[in-house]
Amino acid sequence: MSVLHAKEDSEKTEVRDKWRAWVDERLLPQAASIDQHGITPRSLLAEIGSISGFSVGLGEVEGEEFGSLRDMAIVHEEVGRGSAAVRSFLTVHCMLLQAVRRWGRLPVGDNRLHDLLKGKRLGGLAFSEMGIGSDLAAVKATASRTADGHYELRGIKRWVTGGQILDSALVLAIADGGPTVFLVDCHSTGVRREALSDVIGMRGSMMADIHFENVIVGDDGIIGGEGMGLAIATGILDYGRLSVAAGSVGIVQACLDCSVDYAWPCSKDGRQIGDFQLIQELVSKMSVAASAGRALVAEAALSKELGLSSTLLKTCIAKQFAATSAVQAANDAVQLHGAAGLTTRYPVERLLRDAKVMEIIEGSTQIQHGIIAEATRDALRQVRGVR
Repeated sequence: MSVLHAKEDSEKTEVRDKWRAWVDERLLPQAASIDQHGITPRSLLAEIGSISGFSVGLGEVEGEEFGSLRDMAIVHEEVGRGSAAVRSFLTVHCMLLQAVRRWGRLPVGDNRLHDLLKGKRLGGLAFSEMGIGSDLAAVKATASRTADGHYELRGIKRWVTGGQILDSALVLAIADGGPTVFLVDCHSTGVRREALSDVIGMRGSMMADIHFENVIVGDDGIIGGEGMGLAIATGILDYGRLSVAAGSVGIVQACLDCSVDYAWPCSKDGRQIGDFQLIQELVSKMSVAASAGRALVAEAALSKELGLSSTLLKTCIAKQFAATSAVQAANDAVQLHGAAGLTTRYPVERLLRDAKVMEIIEGSTQIQHGIIAEATRDALRQVRGVR
């Protein structure tokens, strides 16, 4: 057990033990089927909601305590260990809740926040569009004022996680005042979903393209205000980045678990393959990556809790390291399994496909490199007194 694990166990034992047990008992037995069929059962998501999995990390809301961001990191890591696809529902729901809680203006008596907190409504994000990459300033979706003061939303959003079954979505569109985020009921007239089934990983995340065809959104659906869209998107995407980092650590841990289980019970010429140094090297690298990634994620989560100015950089570092480590660990786990690792008989082939997605979503590895490099340059210039 690492020093970090020892410290964490003394402070967070209840959280991790609770979610580790749930993942082992309820999620892992379904993970292969979720991947194979591309469907996460609504009943499973309801279970997560019933134990506050969707709202963990929000602190106190409506008189109820939902735990810290470090708790969120633990939960998202454990769920990511079981299924990256299921964890993705937690990621986007977390981002929506952060936005609604901080900038939403739902009328008194509106039960949407309560239902989102309990997972009775599934929330997500509809930001991406074809051809804009990570440049959210280039979105083409529009929101025009109607005569009665509402908004009419038009546009197509791509690769929406959970888009096939979402109840609510944050939609980024261009209003008169500039980029604006709207909370949209996905069951409204004019919302049309187009399921995506050709992704290589996280197949159970139930992605979809969503077409908004003259969808009416009330004035209370604005998150923040007109023109605040890019600032809000930047803020909540950082929570998504933290979740993906934690989930990537979960993938590394899953690769480690699978590799240990496979290497030591198996024999070759009377020896277990885990006794060979090259196999031990692969297992050792996974163990180090899991411990290091977990420490970086915990540091990033704590920096957010404390409101430190370095929080964005720390989250980028955690995400970059954890995502690339997940790909390396999954690749090594497949290699360790040999030909068996190329079959669906073992989870490692799914882990490899899921891991690759981690390097792309919530800011690609290349974007993280750019942010980290520029921050490092600026820090060195400040130390040296160079402008």
